[in-house]
Amino acid sequence: MAERRVTILGASSRLGRPLLRRLQSNGWQVIAAARSPHKQDVAWQAEARPFRLEDPASLQAALADAEAVVSCLEVQHAPQILSALPPGHAGRLVMIGSTRMFTRFPDALAARLRVGADAFLHSGKPGILLLPTMIYGAEDDLNTRRIAAFIRRFGIIPLPSGGRTLIQPVHVADVCASIEAALLHTEISSASIVAAGPQAMRYRDFVRAIGAAIGRRPLVLPLPLSLLLAALTRLLPFLPSVQRDEILRLCEDKAFPTEAMRQQLGVVPMPLAEGLRRSFA
Repeated sequence: MAERRVTILGASSRLGRPLLRRLQSNGWQVIAAARSPHKQDVAWQAEARPFRLEDPASLQAALADAEAVVSCLEVQHAPQILSALPPGHAGRLVMIGSTRMFTRFPDALAARLRVGADAFLHSGKPGILLLPTMIYGAEDDLNTRRIAAFIRRFGIIPLPSGGRTLIQPVHVADVCASIEAALLHTEISSASIVAAGPQAMRYRDFVRAIGAAIGRRPLVLPLPLSLLLAALTRLLPFLPSVQRDEILRLCEDKAFPTEAMRQQLGVVPMPLAEGLRRSFA
């Protein structure tokens, strides 16, 4: 079972919880390392190890006997994780980044993600950097549920330029499948692979698909970017709570190829309609 043993950093996170369930159901022996142990499910039947990033000793203890490792933490923490690995560690390492790294707008978080990604990719450690697009379908998925709640309450969704920009949401089950494949495909080393939905779509079509999943037909209200930015000063308190950089990224096309995900990892992403059906069933 040595080659089927894995430590998950961030096991109590939005991605860590479904990943742990998937790996356990497929026969992996899982060590669940978490910053929020109170969020852990006793039904996991996994060894739990609490840690804090600001406490290097606790991170080293969580990884003391690590073989394969999956980090569900933001990849900006890669230097801390790499330094906490046991001496001579040669097990498989899967880091989770984000396609936010590719934004063309000034973004402090994206800059930190790029620094962490570079640290991992130049570390010489065998593994894969997985870059998901917007993940939906988790139990506490805010991406779709916030939109669904707004549709139910108001029946309209205000979007910059009528939601013409492209997005490519990926279901959490496909991200988990990609992570497991990255653990198993040891011939792929120190590569970055995007995990995305099957095809890019207009943001307004994404909103309408969510409406269809909950039995509503929302009206997309085109708004100029300046008006949406004004919402940040609470001039329009009915709008969802968003930050300025989120609004700017709404106006940025986010479309990515999935050939590597399909061919190297063997994961075919599910259609949005199927993913939303699972989310709102």
